[in-house]
Amino acid sequence: MAELQEGLKGLQQQSAAAAAAAAAVTVSNVHSQLEKVKLPKFGGDQRDWQGFCDKFTAMVINDKALMPVIKFQHLLNSVSGEPAELLRGIKVESDNFHTAWEARVKLLRLNTHLKTIIQLPTASTESVAHLNQLLSTTNESLNVFKALAPSVANCDSLLVYCVSSKLAPSMQLDWAKDCEAKDVTFAKYEDLRLFVETRIRTLDRLDASSKDSGIDQAKGSRGKGTGRQATNSHLTVNQKNSVSKNGNTKCIFCAEPHSSSSCKEFLAKTTTERRAIARTKKLCFNCLGTSHMVSECSSKYRCRACQGKHHTKLHIDQGEASGKQSELANNESFGTAESSDAHLKTVTSTLASLTHRHKILTTAIVTLISDKGLTFQARALLDPCSEESYVSENVAKALELDTHKTLIAVNGLGNSTSVARGWVNLTVKSPSDADFEFQVEALTMSRLTSKLPSAPIDIQPWTHMHNLDFADPFYATRSSVDCLLGVDVVAAALRPGLITGPAGTPTALNTVFGWVLMGKGQQRGNDVTQAFSLTVNHELSAALQAFWEVEEISAPKLISPEDTQCYEHFKENVQRDHTGRFIVRLPLVKTPALRNSKNHALGALRRMKRRLENNAELREAYNKFMAEYNQLQHMSLLPDRTKEDETTVYIPHHPVVRDESLKKIRIVFNASSKDAKGQTLNDFMHSGPNLLEDTRVLLLRWRLSRYAFSCDIVKMFRQFLVHPDDRKWQRILWRDSPDKPVQHYSLNTVTYGTVSAPFLANACMLEFATQEAEPFPLGAKILQYNRYADDFFVGDDSESNLITKAGELVKILKSAAIDVGKWASNSRAVIEQYSSVSSEPVELKAPTTLPVSVLGILWTPSSDALHYHVPAVSTAEATKRGILSAVAKLYDPLGFLSPVIIRAKILLQDLWLLGIDWDAKPSEATTQAWREFQEDIVEAQLIKIPRWLSFISTNRWDLHGFCDASQKAYAAAVYAVVYDTADNPIDCHLLIAKTKVAPMKVLNIPRLELQAALLLARLVNFVNTSLQQTPSLTYCWTDSNIVLAWLRSHPSR
Repeated sequence: MAELQEGLKGLQQQSAAAAAAAAAVTVSNVHSQLEKVKLPKFGGDQRDWQGFCDKFTAMVINDKALMPVIKFQHLLNSVSGEPAELLRGIKVESDNFHTAWEARVKLLRLNTHLKTIIQLPTASTESVAHLNQLLSTTNESLNVFKALAPSVANCDSLLVYCVSSKLAPSMQLDWAKDCEAKDVTFAKYEDLRLFVETRIRTLDRLDASSKDSGIDQAKGSRGKGTGRQATNSHLTVNQKNSVSKNGNTKCIFCAEPHSSSSCKEFLAKTTTERRAIARTKKLCFNCLGTSHMVSECSSKYRCRACQGKHHTKLHIDQGEASGKQSELANNESFGTAESSDAHLKTVTSTLASLTHRHKILTTAIVTLISDKGLTFQARALLDPCSEESYVSENVAKALELDTHKTLIAVNGLGNSTSVARGWVNLTVKSPSDADFEFQVEALTMSRLTSKLPSAPIDIQPWTHMHNLDFADPFYATRSSVDCLLGVDVVAAALRPGLITGPAGTPTALNTVFGWVLMGKGQQRGNDVTQAFSLTVNHELSAALQAFWEVEEISAPKLISPEDTQCYEHFKENVQRDHTGRFIVRLPLVKTPALRNSKNHALGALRRMKRRLENNAELREAYNKFMAEYNQLQHMSLLPDRTKEDETTVYIPHHPVVRDESLKKIRIVFNASSKDAKGQTLNDFMHSGPNLLEDTRVLLLRWRLSRYAFSCDIVKMFRQFLVHPDDRKWQRILWRDSPDKPVQHYSLNTVTYGTVSAPFLANACMLEFATQEAEPFPLGAKILQYNRYADDFFVGDDSESNLITKAGELVKILKSAAIDVGKWASNSRAVIEQYSSVSSEPVELKAPTTLPVSVLGILWTPSSDALHYHVPAVSTAEATKRGILSAVAKLYDPLGFLSPVIIRAKILLQDLWLLGIDWDAKPSEATTQAWREFQEDIVEAQLIKIPRWLSFISTNRWDLHGFCDASQKAYAAAVYAVVYDTADNPIDCHLLIAKTKVAPMKVLNIPRLELQAALLLARLVNFVNTSLQQTPSLTYCWTDSNIVLAWLRSHPSR
């Protein structure tokens, strides 16, 4: 045992010796590597400090293999001059390295910055450049003092002496007088900084004023003779001169003899109040000058806090800004209501004006207000021919508006194209009428028009314009347009009054902004012709969005916190009455507060009266619809003395005709109708999450079953009652005859036209499935997995099982007083059996040979085949607009027409690459390719696809996916191979396919093959997660060996 212990002890000693030797070798190796890498040098210049510190820390201090004594030696070798002198008294030992680095380096930085301030040159004359350098260097050094030695940073007397001694003699004298006037013996550095900044602004403003001396001044004025002036782009109210007659600086805020930026009254206000004052007085945000705005400021100097183009006194800290945003967010009660369809409904044509020779445009000075309370005096162009309003991006930034991203092509005359990249919410107010307030959703654009008018107008003594209060006193002076207000704002702003004069003179129209002028005026200068036309095609945008949504593989749905809160609100408040019908509460963001909604509804009813008087068939259909609505108790007549309050909302309504025979008519209750402030009922209502299943998922599931049927809920939205307390926000006006008085009704059910209607209806169906899962398990599953809105698509391998499912579906819906209609099936037995379980007459006695619409495609039950109805593509013109509009209407959810539609996609890409205008004719080759596509796509209507995949749940089936690519496009397709009981393949069907055009950035074929493989992987994953039947095996095929090699390699490649 003793020998064994001696042996172990010897081994331990050998191991320790080896470890020590290895450490020595490691140190030697590291040392040798450092000798090869040149270490940074520092000689005392504070500008070199940060670079030296970063490099030395990375190369030496962070190297754990180096011992502290070696690090200390490298530090001594890397410094020279004064830094070396500071380190000379410290002994080179391991324990002293951190002391030298932390303490002496800190002292070194302090000495360096103090030396930098002391060695600054003294100015002989006042110079903006010298003063800026002086402040920048001192402020930088002061920040270092605060971080390393707060006691030094508080030595104001030392800093003031060092800095003031560098000033020009004349400025030192002014500084001494300023201190004497304030009775200050020991001034603080903050006072000196303000003094220097004020002098910089004064010098800069005097320099800028000399450059602005050529700016045109407005000769026009209001009728009573005020003296406001106009600049090139913004309007400013008449200000007192910033320099008095004796040459002394005069404050523009309090008129006292001191600089405006050092005014105590101005500095005592918050930053937000200062910014508001600067906007009100039309001051330059960068230098607080009065002769120009920030966009024209020639000063090279910026905010000393963030280097932004604004005065330091107008700087808002990030923390303060974030705090305000958080406060605003906390003040919101239930969520935010944004109408996602607000820019996707109609084609908007905007004709601003056609100016030729001496035309005067309808411009006005308006006040724009943001949600944060910021204001902006803007020059607006009033355009009653525009359905949209527009605001410049500069104004949106100045108001700090939250810009919602969008991308809409705005077309002008001559096919010129601009792009609106966002939209904002703002409020328009009148400077002269405090009661007028209108909320606007405006598109943002970088530039709206050129300066208007196209040339200055000579103001004539028009007698009919005497003593008018003009909305734009500078209508005759060329100036920029900040916003364009559309027809909704113009209509709300009109007031009684129209003044016309002799021929060749302008006309005056009264508005809440004042009197706006239009017509002819005497022009000064050369003739200039300008035309402004804006066209926004929202229908095309909506069609394109739907087209590309189908083209993309669905991603998992992400529900926002607002949507989650909305759903929880539904679950907490949903009820059922004694008949089983659901009663819901409206998901309000906040209590609606619409102005004069009843008057708007009454106006809409009167307009409808004139339309119905000219169309007897439409009047009869309208009356019949409303009578049925009342008979079914979906609306109730209100007593004459029913109470109304300021929150009561009346909704206008109008008919939507589906065919010329008027057999199908739908009444739309327009909850998006705007009041005098531009608000709608939908603005106060949450839209809720999207609870619908993907149409492609439903079609794939439906194709697995041999026998199938489809049906829908009769009047789905109207099957769900709205709580009586919420019906005051769903009132309408109606009378079935012009001879009868207008009567008031409340809508008792979920109303088609409100933004929350789809969510409430679908949420009720899912809640229904949860509540009735135990008594009706089959029916509950159908409600959850085989429904799209009000349509059901159900299948089974057995006719008897399908009959059972149909019967249970009818029973579960009957328990909530809901009827089912529009039945179609490929099984005669299902339809015949249905008559015994249905409470309503059966429409079909046998599988019909007529096609039935199923999720956008057609299904013929008698042949159990799917086919397509192709829209009128053959009539589309061969222009970019015509081709884009036609292709966007093609709906192919499962990709059966992919080989044809990909040609249209490639054609669209070619049109973009050519860069031709929207309505210009493309090349002959492009036109011929489009004609060939038009002929081929019509043939697609002849294609028949079997609905059933020959699949039985007891049989085995596999998935096979294929991908390929070319220089123009790449594609992926997924097939189902079905086997019989003997494991022999009996049938093969295409399940789904996707195509994509190759990116405009040229990629080689292997890269495109890899993109195709990725597309196939996503497509196979989508199929596997969508189907309720799992395939036995899944195969993914590619003919690219390079792709296979890449897939076998490490993912980091």
